[in-house]
Amino acid sequence: MKIKILNLPLLLSKEEIYPFLNLGPGSDSLPANIDKLIDSHLRSITQLAKPQGIIRVCSVSEITPDQVVLDGASLVIAGPRAAAHFITCEKVTLLAATLGSRIDEHLAELQQKASAADAFIFNGIASAAVEHTTDILDDIAVRDIRRSSYY
Repeated sequence: MKIKILNLPLLLSKEEIYPFLNLGPGSDSLPANIDKLIDSHLRSITQLAKPQGIIRVCSVSEITPDQVVLDGASLVIAGPRAAAHFITCEKVTLLAATLGSRIDEHLAELQQKASAADAFIFNGIASAAVEHTTDILDDIAVRDIRRSSYY
């Protein structure tokens, strides 16, 4: 099976970032230095990130009370709770997303050379960015599923 790698946009707003930094909506109450760090790291992530993802639909070959086995994939979804969730499924859609290695490299550099606040804020923004990327990927998968008439 051919796997297509999708290049995805990264259009992240500050409002999407705040929950990953344990901040409430709006930046009215943020100290200026924290707001400046957020802006700086958001620009860095936008420049460094190469958001990509893959979508793969697998048929279910076997469901037991403890696991779901997929056709053509070495992945087994294990555990009674997970198996129960998939009990009526004929297909499973797998998603994978990445921002690219430059994000991890930059975070490691910040952890070694910068303040804990820098690393925390960069990591929070990167987490929001990968969540944003996964949401886009999920929207594409849902559209494809509806077009293929299986739910």
